[in-house]
Amino acid sequence: WVRIDCGKHLSGYGEASSSLAIPHASQDNMCRAISDARSALLGVRFDEWEPLALSLKKKFRGMVTALSAVECALLDLYCRAKNISAAQYFGAHSDKLETFYTIHAIAPAVCVRMVRNLVTHKFTKFKIKVTGSEPDADLLRVKNICNTVGVQEVIIDANQGWSTDSCLRFLDSLSKVKARVTLLVQPLPKTDIRGLAFL
Repeated sequence: WVRIDCGKHLSGYGEASSSLAIPHASQDNMCRAISDARSALLGVRFDEWEPLALSLKKKFRGMVTALSAVECALLDLYCRAKNISAAQYFGAHSDKLETFYTIHAIAPAVCVRMVRNLVTHKFTKFKIKVTGSEPDADLLRVKNICNTVGVQEVIIDANQGWSTDSCLRFLDSLSKVKARVTLLVQPLPKTDIRGLAFL
C-alpha cells in the first residue's frame, strides 16, 4: 500500500501486488523502490502528477509494478484535491463502473457458493482462474459458475497453464455452456508464440 500525504487533510492512495510471473518484483524489492522514490516526491507539486510519475518510472526502471502504486496514489491525490473521481478524470460521464470479479482456482463447490453470494450483491461478470493441471476441476468450476443464475459474462484466466491441445480440449468441452465467455486470458506459456498464433 502507498499513501501520499499533502497537508493535514489530503492523502492519495495506491497499491500493487507481487506476482510469481514477475520474480524480481518481490515485496521486498517493491518496498525498497517505493521507499527510494519517496525522496523524489518531497516538496513537489502534485498537480503535475503525470510527468512526475513518468520521471519516477524512468529513474527506477525495472520496478514498474511498484511505481504503478505510486502513480495511482499521485492520481488519487490529484483527483481528491479537485473533488472528482478517477473515472471523471478519464472522461467518464457515468457514475456506474462494472467490473469482472476474480474467482480463484479453488474447489468448484466453494466457487459456486461465492458466486451465488456475489450475485446477490449485484455482481454479474466474473473472471475464473483455471490451473491447467486439473482439467476436470477446472471445467466443473467454469461450468458451474456459468450456469449460476445471474451470471451474465465470464473471462477465463489460465495463467499460462495449458498446452495448445489441452486448451482446445477445454474449449471443446466448454462449447455447451450457455453463458458468454468474453475473453480467454494467457492460455499458453508466453514464449509459445506459434501456439498462440495457432489458437
